Amino acid sequence: MARRRNLVSLRITSEFPFDFYVVGDFECFLKPPSIDPEPSQQQIVSTHMPSGFCVYRVSAHQEFQTPPFTYWDVGENVMRVFFDHVFAEVHAMGQILARNVFMTPLSVGEQAEHDRATVCRNCKEEF
Repeated sequence: MARRRNLVSLRITSEFPFDFYVVGDFECFLKPPSIDPEPSQQQIVSTHMPSGFCVYRVSAHQEFQTPPFTYWDVGENVMRVFFDHVFAEVHAMGQILARNVFMTPLSVGEQAEHDRATVCRNCKEEF
């Protein structure tokens, strides 16, 4: 029996929560298998072939959200265009996070929450 392995990061100090994520949805069609002259033990019933997708960036900050980007094609380009778009989003989010802007003062509620904090929200260690 194979041992189950889990990948765990112990570098909690490298964590950086940020308010962006990318949402995506694929559309696929089922392609029937080609005729195999030599039957095997496994029978492929059909293959999911991506035919399009919709992706958009979501953020707690309205100015950084993007409208849905949609793409469809009956050819082989769907996955290439998807990954090109995702990597462009990663670059755009990196540019936003790299900006050096002054921090606005905390609201009364935020300051009260900060003052009450006794545990780091990332590593769960006490201060």
